[in-house]
Amino acid sequence: MPTQILAAVLLITVTGICRPTLADPVESQPVLTYETVCEPLSYNGLYLRHQLELPITLNMTSTSDFTLIDIDTKVDSALMALHHHKMRITVQPAFQPQLAALVFICPTFYRCQQLKESVASNPETVWRSIQFSFSAQIDNKIVRYKNLRTVNLPSIACDPGQWVVFQRRVDDSLSFAQDWDAYVNGFGSPGSNYWMGLDQLFKTTVTSANRDSPRTSRCRLRIEIEDFNGETYMGEYRMFQVLDPKQNYRLKVGNAVPDSDLTSWARVHNEMQFSTYDRKHDRQAGTSCSHQHGYGGWWYESCHHMNLNGAYLTDRNITNSSADSKFYASVLHRSSYRPVKRTLMMLKCG
Repeated sequence: MPTQILAAVLLITVTGICRPTLADPVESQPVLTYETVCEPLSYNGLYLRHQLELPITLNMTSTSDFTLIDIDTKVDSALMALHHHKMRITVQPAFQPQLAALVFICPTFYRCQQLKESVASNPETVWRSIQFSFSAQIDNKIVRYKNLRTVNLPSIACDPGQWVVFQRRVDDSLSFAQDWDAYVNGFGSPGSNYWMGLDQLFKTTVTSANRDSPRTSRCRLRIEIEDFNGETYMGEYRMFQVLDPKQNYRLKVGNAVPDSDLTSWARVHNEMQFSTYDRKHDRQAGTSCSHQHGYGGWWYESCHHMNLNGAYLTDRNITNSSADSKFYASVLHRSSYRPVKRTLMMLKCG
């Protein structure tokens, strides 16, 4: 299932005016150059594999009578680190006569993401390590080109997407004690107190045909919090997805990136269904977590390490009390619950 991710188009051009044959001089050899586009990362559910596909266009400018027969690659030791992660690199001709795809087959989606980041941060290591060979039919002759390398490096500054706010709290002017329909459809204003809506979160983060697979989620999550003592906390997570209404908008969240302050909540709330005061889907017996912790909507377990939509408090006698603070909008940090004054939840897909 497709997700937006970086890809590159290889343009192969020919210098000189002679049509290539097996005996042609060096100047008729193809020269490989790059352009860039954004193409999806694909997921093959049948074989449980993830593929980073980079389309290749073969442009033989010296002749219009050109058909690609086969194409393959040779990878040198500079890419051995990828093979240590069980990465496979192949090249596959497409149905069109002048197209092919360089395919990185990864054991996990995370490894494909690592490859993307490696190309972005150090493209020379990747691209200088790959040699191309291919056969082509030109004017009824079969021509074989061997050990071709690129003459330049790709510009790979594809837009990775922007952080989009889907939850924000700045003060107590808007109650988050909303019912199920409100949390599904959204409420508030993006520049102030705001909840985007579960339905839109589902549509934004969905990546698979049956809309229930997290394997190719292309989105990240970032959370920023300030408590009533002025302390700030940040957490960013490599994967974020909200599943479909039939699963009550179940949460999928991945591992935190280094330097995140907020780590335990993801482990506790991952795989939890969404609950509101009128729809209980938490795992607590008896009273619902929403009733017990401020009547907000959240992915409660039994009950929470983070509860950003609970009752908002400004009474310092309460907010300074660790005994009561977990019952309101709060986050667990270093074994105590901190009431939250400002919150920001954002996603970035691409």
